[in-house]
Amino acid sequence: MITTELTSQDTIAEVVSTHLKISTFDMFKKCRRIKTINARYVFIFLSRRFTNDSLHDIADYISKKGFRTDGYDHASVIHGFQKMSGYVDTYIEYRELIRTLSFIIKQNQAKNIVVSDVDLLISAKLQTNI
Repeated sequence: MITTELTSQDTIAEVVSTHLKISTFDMFKKCRRIKTINARYVFIFLSRRFTNDSLHDIADYISKKGFRTDGYDHASVIHGFQKMSGYVDTYIEYRELIRTLSFIIKQNQAKNIVVSDVDLLISAKLQTNI
């Protein structure tokens, strides 16, 4: 049986912040600068795409990482996802950005593949040879 580990929100946040050259704290803090907002929207879009986390889980993650007291909520996550979906449909730059970041995240996923049955067979064979 081959199983894959899902991408975590931490991995997605790190990929987005590195690529967009913004710290993870700045990405999630309460700020209305366009660079910060777009980074947050990209994170939300990719989190919905690569994790099974609920809207509430994503909102909680943003609140905790940005030390927000206002409590980022699920409606803000829906709004961010819809905005980024519109940007991706309309603007080539955003489409390419999401494609590039998706590729990087998929490469990270490939590194995290767990091959449990094969590992068990190899270790059993090694133990019988010893």
